[in-house]
Amino acid sequence: MSDDRHLDQAIGGFFDIWQLLSAPRADNESAIRARARPVYLGGHSAIARVLGRYRMFVDTRDLSISVHLLTEGYWEMWVTEAMLAVIKPGMTVLDIGANLGYFTLLMADLVGPDGRVLAFEPNPEMAGCLRQSLAVNGFGNARLHELALGEAPGRLMLAFDTGMPGGGHLDGAPPPAAPAPAAPPPPAPQPATMAFATSLPPPLPPEPLPPPAELPLLAPASGWLAGLAARLGFAPRAEIEAARAAAAAAIARSNADAATLAERRIHLAVTEAALAAEAATGARIAAAEAAAAARAAADAAARSYDGLDAAIAARIAAAATPEGALRREVAVRRLDSFADALDADVIKMDVEGFEPAVWRGMDALLARGRALIIFMEFTIVRLADPHGFLDFIAGHGFSLGLVSPQDGVIPVTREALFAAPHDIDHMLVLRREGAPT
Repeated sequence: MSDDRHLDQAIGGFFDIWQLLSAPRADNESAIRARARPVYLGGHSAIARVLGRYRMFVDTRDLSISVHLLTEGYWEMWVTEAMLAVIKPGMTVLDIGANLGYFTLLMADLVGPDGRVLAFEPNPEMAGCLRQSLAVNGFGNARLHELALGEAPGRLMLAFDTGMPGGGHLDGAPPPAAPAPAAPPPPAPQPATMAFATSLPPPLPPEPLPPPAELPLLAPASGWLAGLAARLGFAPRAEIEAARAAAAAAIARSNADAATLAERRIHLAVTEAALAAEAATGARIAAAEAAAAARAAADAAARSYDGLDAAIAARIAAAATPEGALRREVAVRRLDSFADALDADVIKMDVEGFEPAVWRGMDALLARGRALIIFMEFTIVRLADPHGFLDFIAGHGFSLGLVSPQDGVIPVTREALFAAPHDIDHMLVLRREGAPT
């Protein structure tokens, strides 16, 4: 169906909201777009028809949602369809972080005159637009509370940029949990040392030679006896003793030389063995040092990861408050201090990272054990402890789902959420069945 035909139809009637659950999305968006017909009112204010049904006041300085409402007439169609499927007449529905009130208007229409809507928006400029929109559409079943929700009552500073008013954040809010102080790194393993003897024990004395056999020596003879002795090869005692002494000295010198050579060879062998042992020990030490360094790096990375979310959240908060940003002091109350909020059937929550504080302020509502569906924006980088927050939610009996732009509401795992880029805004669907009666 062409846009021209949609435009012809738009002149005569409102868009049938229930077509969102049956007709193709492209056709629905085209029909809604044709009915938008924005009108500038002056003073940064304009009015447009959203979803082909509701007259809605917007701030023309807003470069986020207002631009889409003025030119398209709808916002996040996949979330719009998901809410249309679960909100029924007579329900109590909460819009926490109502912004300009796009979802507030839809909720007020869906719950009908027997239902009620509680909208919470601390930004005075956006709350002013929403108040006008509720009045011009005649939704007396919706009540706007111009304040923030948190863990404890008080007052905080809301900082926001007029160009992106929906991205404001609360100054003075409990800061993200600081990462635990880093444990001192384990001492680096010191290279083991091996003590080697610088000198060897004195060499063993050479084994003594057996004493020569005592030979009978003849006394020097004279005359024919001396001549006979010479002819038979006998030597005088003195010569024999001198020869024996020379032989013993030669043997001693030989033993000393052998001992010295043995000592040198032993020392060389010990040195080589020591060097080999030292090299092996060095290799083991190097391996141990590498393992210790890897463990230290892993520990440091874990500590850095633990503090990463808080650091990123702080940077985002700083970036969300550029110079010239507006600041307004706003009141803060606990959600469970509103008696008519305790019967909530459906909650939409989008408070730019302040969601954990809102949950900590709704103990009485959670304790009732009623069936409850919560549409909640979940952006990992805006949360100091996203894993802990999901543990807290699961501890109250909520299952985890996701509004997919292509597939509608689908189950999702925590691993899938954290595998996606951490700066993506997910719209979670948290569902709890009622306690058995």
